[in-house]
Amino acid sequence: MDPIVYPPKPITTQHSITLHGVKIDYTAHVGFQPIHNATNGDIEGRLFYVYYSKNNVTDKSKRPVWFLFNGGPGAASVWLHMGAFGPKMVKLEPNGMAPPPPYTYVDNPNCLLDTGDMVFIDAIGHWL
Repeated sequence: MDPIVYPPKPITTQHSITLHGVKIDYTAHVGFQPIHNATNGDIEGRLFYVYYSKNNVTDKSKRPVWFLFNGGPGAASVWLHMGAFGPKMVKLEPNGMAPPPPYTYVDNPNCLLDTGDMVFIDAIGHWL
């Protein structure tokens, strides 16, 4: 059996969404960014991120990037991600309440991917 690598290598998947009548092909990148001690270079912790990038952008220097994050430990970016700005959102009841499990998701018409790439960041973890 192979040993588990911590953190796992980033994972990328391909998707598309239609926003305002325009189909956008994009890549989802999921991973952990190591945070190094400035003095000795040791890894002090890792940030979990989900990064959505629009495919086939010819000049990435002109493509804005949104950084979305929530408060500290115990306050992940999940509702910014799956409830507000990400390409998918939790399907809610007509009154805005969450239905009972199992939850489903739908394309998010309020996704920001038509205006820029998005990086959702969760609070640092000490997964060494």
